[in-house]
Amino acid sequence: MTGWIRTTEVTREAKRKGYAHPHFHCLLMVPPSFFKVNYTKQSRWAEIWGECMRLDVVPSVDVRAVKGGVDKAILETVKTFTYSVKPETLEADQEWTLEYFRQVHKLRFIAAGGALKDAIRSIDSVTDEDMIYTDDNPKPEAPEKELRQLGYSWRRHELKYRRFSKADRPAGE
Repeated sequence: MTGWIRTTEVTREAKRKGYAHPHFHCLLMVPPSFFKVNYTKQSRWAEIWGECMRLDVVPSVDVRAVKGGVDKAILETVKTFTYSVKPETLEADQEWTLEYFRQVHKLRFIAAGGALKDAIRSIDSVTDEDMIYTDDNPKPEAPEKELRQLGYSWRRHELKYRRFSKADRPAGE
């Protein structure tokens, strides 16, 4: 493996109320020879992952090759960074959301290494000036569907966020 990017996503479990399902999305950069000489089957990836996690069971692992050239590789890389939790997941259950914020506070949800290490470094190096829109750097078009902003406030004595509906903002504001 010549490089990797790992993001963490957390979803709500459908069958068990209040439970979360944290999982990784990993993009591995391998040399072309990997698919001819050193190919690792999905079942072996699952075994390796279970050993690393010290699990008594073989975990579920989904491994796919990115095919389609540079454009497809860029698309899959962007998809890896898409989100750590979906907005509709946060809106669905207030108590779950508050517990989620408490547990993920200060966790690193994106990491990279090897040849892809600089992918993260270049994101971290964006300056305030880079974020100012000018004629040379126009503001991106607004998404088709505007999302409303939900307000939360930090309760220091409770060490958690609480929903603060007075801070909500409608779409487009």
